Amino acid sequence: MENRVANVLEAVRGLAALLVIVQHTTNFKNTHLGYYLDIGKFGVVIFFCISGYLMIASARKKSPGEFLVSRFFRLYPMYWVSIFLGIIVLGFDSLAQIFFNFTMFQQYFGFENIISVYWTLTIEIAFYAIVFLLMAANIKIISGPRSVLNVFFGFFVFLLLATLIKFYFVKSLPLAIFTGLSVMFYAAVVRDFNKPFLLLLLAMLIFPITYVGYKNEAVVQQFSVLRYSVTYSLALVAFYLALKCPFSPKFKFFGEYSYGTYLFHVPVFYLIFDGDRSIIAFIVTAVVTLVISGLLHHIVEKPFIAIGKEFARKKFLVSRA
Repeated sequence: MENRVANVLEAVRGLAALLVIVQHTTNFKNTHLGYYLDIGKFGVVIFFCISGYLMIASARKKSPGEFLVSRFFRLYPMYWVSIFLGIIVLGFDSLAQIFFNFTMFQQYFGFENIISVYWTLTIEIAFYAIVFLLMAANIKIISGPRSVLNVFFGFFVFLLLATLIKFYFVKSLPLAIFTGLSVMFYAAVVRDFNKPFLLLLLAMLIFPITYVGYKNEAVVQQFSVLRYSVTYSLALVAFYLALKCPFSPKFKFFGEYSYGTYLFHVPVFYLIFDGDRSIIAFIVTAVVTLVISGLLHHIVEKPFIAIGKEFARKKFLVSRA
């Protein structure tokens, strides 16, 4: 059961990366379907779901230090490589921007992302930081199904409050952070409870939250609010259905390369096509990025993950002795 789900999630992770490339390299958003669906954000929500589904379960098996080390060596080495590529192809505004981009917390300090897709990583890193802090404080609210459900509802309440605050007081409040965190903890709840009614509850509430939160923004047209809501709701449903997939896809490598594919596709696209969108641009960008990601997966990603595991084993097994 666990192996089947793991293989499904790897295949879905790879597909989600390709959907993000479609959004950035083609004119999909100008099509009739693109009027109702942001296919790139659809892929991002899938990423959030997979992170929440896997990471809470992983945290339960680790000490706070082990969790922190595993996340650092998993995320940062490939991310830092992508920053160098982004600087070469896309440029940068200042040395301060580069410095804060290296932390992955740049948006919280008011600096622009060197590569646009980094905005999702700032949400993911916030999720990991929250989990780590809860573990470090020995607060056992992620230790079991009931406690995870409490965390999910807690963040969902934060999302509702943030929506109202944005509507009435702070127009620039970034709802995406609270929405992303809610989605990740929702996925952890799905793993523990496997109750479709929770999926339906969140999917049904996405539209009113989005409508209230964004309706006062002049730059956001009404169809964008609808597209945002449809995208999130369909992605949540797709993730739930993927977990019920009866067969085990044989595309593990596809998912293993997905992080690099996500990080590198924008500079690759602009380097080759200079922003000109087309189906050919998607195909070439996807193929070239997969090749680069595959090479760096074996040269950078896997070795550093292994280093992280060895460091955690020596550091924390010794400290427990």
